[in-house]
Amino acid sequence: MHLKTAPALFLALGLSFLAFLPSLNNGFVHTWDDSTYLTNNPAVRDFSPSGIKRLFAAPHRGLYKPLVLLSFSAEYKLFGLNPKPYHLDNLLLHLANCALVFLLALRMTARPEAAFAVAALFGVHPMHVESVAWIAERKDMLYALFYLLAMSAYWRYLEAGGRRFLALTGVCFALSLLSKPQGISLPLTLLILDYFKGRRIAWELLREKLFFFAMAAAFVMFTLSTASSAKVVHLGEHFNELHAVQISFRSLLIYLFKVFVPWPLTAVYPYPELKDGLLPLSCRLAPFAAALVFGALFYAFRKNRAAVCGLAFFLATLLPVLPWLFMAPSPMFDHYSYLSYLGIFLPVSVWLLKAYDNAGRLAPAVSGLFFAVLLACAAATSRQALVWKDDVSLWTHAARHHPGYLRAAVGRAEGLRLGGDCLSSALEYSRIIESKPDVPQAYGGRALAFSCLGENEAARADCARAIQLNAAIAADYNCPTASQEEQKPAR
Repeated sequence: MHLKTAPALFLALGLSFLAFLPSLNNGFVHTWDDSTYLTNNPAVRDFSPSGIKRLFAAPHRGLYKPLVLLSFSAEYKLFGLNPKPYHLDNLLLHLANCALVFLLALRMTARPEAAFAVAALFGVHPMHVESVAWIAERKDMLYALFYLLAMSAYWRYLEAGGRRFLALTGVCFALSLLSKPQGISLPLTLLILDYFKGRRIAWELLREKLFFFAMAAAFVMFTLSTASSAKVVHLGEHFNELHAVQISFRSLLIYLFKVFVPWPLTAVYPYPELKDGLLPLSCRLAPFAAALVFGALFYAFRKNRAAVCGLAFFLATLLPVLPWLFMAPSPMFDHYSYLSYLGIFLPVSVWLLKAYDNAGRLAPAVSGLFFAVLLACAAATSRQALVWKDDVSLWTHAARHHPGYLRAAVGRAEGLRLGGDCLSSALEYSRIIESKPDVPQAYGGRALAFSCLGENEAARADCARAIQLNAAIAADYNCPTASQEEQKPAR
């Protein structure tokens, strides 16, 4: 496999484009953040100077990501709520990230073949579908773009010196943070690049990066504060701090596994169930298993600089987003791995290139096997992109892989209602209530479906039951509270 630089780059971009081409025909996923970020977000409908200023003035849903909202606002100004341009922009940003990955890998390895392998794996890996095919995950596209630009600028600093490249790294870091808090890991990544380049880690290198660490620390404190105010940071009703640690390490191991076996991929994954206050044995052993696995990997590859740096990058970029403090609807999300998997792709690509160079007559077989893996990944990515076509498709797929998982079942029922099939929606909610009679969201959702069908008495009864179970959700389902009912004029 001997490739020239330009053809190698365009081949990687072409494969990536074809893999994600089906996503351009997808719509919005209203039940999964597309509504709160875009379709039902009045903040993005004002692209005037004052409207743009408001986007930068306050966090959105507990997190500060003004550049993402600014991009949506610009697109809304140009295209309204036509989903195709939003999906196209996500894909173009992904291709830009693929190009940056290629150029960075080329600088680090000096081999176009290795750069192609890294960029192609990054471009077509099925775990990246969620980031690209889900419009609301524009966050990943933008934060990764500026993160990669920061890494490239810092590599130029390592090669050529010059404070301007260090300053450019800082600017790109700030833009990454303004896109998604996951960018906070960059100072550690800069140290990893130092090690890869052969610089001795000493106080001088840390002092050189004090500004970056200060920025990261300030943004962490700011994010924790805003997320706490918005009641985003919480452990849930049933889990404690020890459970969170065990679940986090379990998720870390699954992320590593899915690099090589990316199946099944769903929008959400069920939490392990507690029994007598304990998680399953696999969760309780997860911290020890993670320490054993990563300890063994670091030891086995201790003399392989690319592998050590790759594993360190994987951990540095993934550990901050594990559910240590926040019990989201899922213990892990595919999109969290968007940038982290570079840490695996780089050493794997370098190893494959060595295998090819040493294979002799078997070199064509090594090359053929790698391209077969790429094509298999691209085919799986194209299939997975179709899963994100709309609400019903997304949640039907999740429910099929995780039968009985409440979030998937509620999402499917709500998707049916939003798609106009209110009768099927009501029936779906009824099935949920039959199996789990104390879920307020099911009563609230069915109330909306009944209202759509003109069954107002049934809707009021479901509203009353939803409020009885959880009064705080009344506004989410247009349910009148008791005081509002009392204010209605007598008939």
